Parts: sequence; structure tokens; C-alpha cells
Amino acid sequence: IGAELHHSSCQRPGLETQITMGFRTGVVLPASSRATLRAPVGWRFPFVCNFQAEAAALPGGRTFEYFDRSKFGDTDCVVDGRSVHFTFLPEIKGGSMWTYFSIRAYNPTIEVFPRALEDSSWSFSIANYTSGRVNAEPLPSVPLRVFRNVKLQELPFAYSSKAWAMVLTFRTATTVPEGGIWGLIAPRPFEFADPALVCDDDDEDKPSVGSPLFRPPLPQ
Repeated sequence: IGAELHHSSCQRPGLETQITMGFRTGVVLPASSRATLRAPVGWRFPFVCNFQAEAAALPGGRTFEYFDRSKFGDTDCVVDGRSVHFTFLPEIKGGSMWTYFSIRAYNPTIEVFPRALEDSSWSFSIANYTSGRVNAEPLPSVPLRVFRNVKLQELPFAYSSKAWAMVLTFRTATTVPEGGIWGLIAPRPFEFADPALVCDDDDEDKPSVGSPLFRPPLPQ
């Protein structure tokens, strides 16, 4: 089958989210078809499965049906919290018709978030059809607001015996909007130089932060 995780209402790690996914089969499936949705490591479903949607984001440009919580029955969340079994009460139309539904889940925390993209695949199966498993198309996860490939390196020079320059490189799984505020927290007893103490717009010759000639003002 064709399937996609279309939308997540919350992209912050560790918080509850509303996952909206859709699928399409080539044939009509009878009423009361049994389905299973399995999340990657870190994601988990509530013990009591919740298909209630507050405001589902749905795609444009395709024909689909949206199933609300009244269209599900006989739900069962597996002990590990990553899998949920449930029944679609209505008939599932085939052909070009997509079927969408929403389910509540919890995003993984930073500590257990899968760092590799290949570890973030979901799987969905209904009747004898499957997606996201062996020999089937994988289901990429919705992106979270986390950093990947974070690296902190010391530059090959020092400002003094107590001050040196570092370079931070990283990738984000989602786009950071213009004007976003960044925060970097260093462990004690490290401290950052305050750029406001050395900024001088009238002195164009003053070495900038990151230059070997720059001398940061450090606390006494």
C-alpha cells in the first residue's frame, strides 16, 4: 500500500502530539479490517488509544476520506507503547481514494531520539497489506525540532591562557524560521564573553569575534 505520515501537531521532543497519517490500497477492504501502526524507538502511544482529533491538517490535490474516532473499534496498545492494534469499522475504498485518520502519541525525548534517519521509520499494516516493513516502502517519521550531527570543536588558536575559540556545527531536522532565538548553555565553570562589551560600530578596525586577534572581556 501507499502510506504517509502527513502531519504532526507538535514537533517538540517529549510532548504529546497528534499524528495524522493516510494510506491507499489498490482494492476495496471490507468493514472491520484489522490494522496495526508501529512507531520507531522513542515514540509511544497512550495506554488508552486516542483517535480524537482537535484540528487535523489534511492534504490538498487528492481524493480522500477522513475517519474520526467514531470509525474505530477494538483498540489495543501493546505493552511497549510503540504499537497499537485497531479495527476500521467502515469499508475501506480502494483505487485512488486515500484514507486519513489521526491518533495521539508522545514524541521521543532528546535522550532516546533516533539520531539516524533510517532509525525513524514507522510501519503500518491493514488486512494483508503493509508499508514500512521488509520489502515494502518505508514510512519516514515526521521531523522534530532537534539537532543532528552536533559537533563542538576548539579552533587552533587561543585568546589567552584562560580563553579560546570554539566552533559549533549542526544540522536541524526542521527549518528554523527567521528571527528565531538560539541558546547555547555551557557547563560550569565555563563562561561566554559578552559581545555587547566589545561591540564598537565606530571602530571598523577592531578584531571581530572569531579572529585570533580578538580579546574577549572576561569576568574578573
